[in-house]
Amino acid sequence: MASHLFNEARFLMTSSPSLGWGGSGSFLSVALVDSTSTYIPADTDHDFNDFVAGGGVECGPGSGTAYARQSPNLTDPVADNPGHRVLLRSDPVVFPGLDGLTIKAVLFLDEDVSPELLIAYYDTADFPIVASGGDVTIRFDPNDGAIVIA
Repeated sequence: MASHLFNEARFLMTSSPSLGWGGSGSFLSVALVDSTSTYIPADTDHDFNDFVAGGGVECGPGSGTAYARQSPNLTDPVADNPGHRVLLRSDPVVFPGLDGLTIKAVLFLDEDVSPELLIAYYDTADFPIVASGGDVTIRFDPNDGAIVIA
């Protein structure tokens, strides 16, 4: 599965000052997608209800751990002019003390709207990740960033 930036998020990033990228990202959260999920990102999907209805499963509490969505520390976008693209970046996101979860992907979403807006589905060769009691840290590609708009 490839990473995916949802069209509605692309539109809002260019047309609305309320959905920007950079700074603390207080309106954004990062959720973990469980390995049992059958969800495949599609441009017709743009809210969390579409994710759930499409077979998406957010990780549950695992075996006694306190899984919770995390807020990313977003860094300013970078224009890659030779590559004709924009790189949206985030510092690593840490999910403390997870156990009993198998993580298929990461989901960026905006919790300030209802229903929650899907921003991006992030999947790399590093997945699946099996949580076995320690912190799970999601690191994004330092060259390509968390999300690429091309």
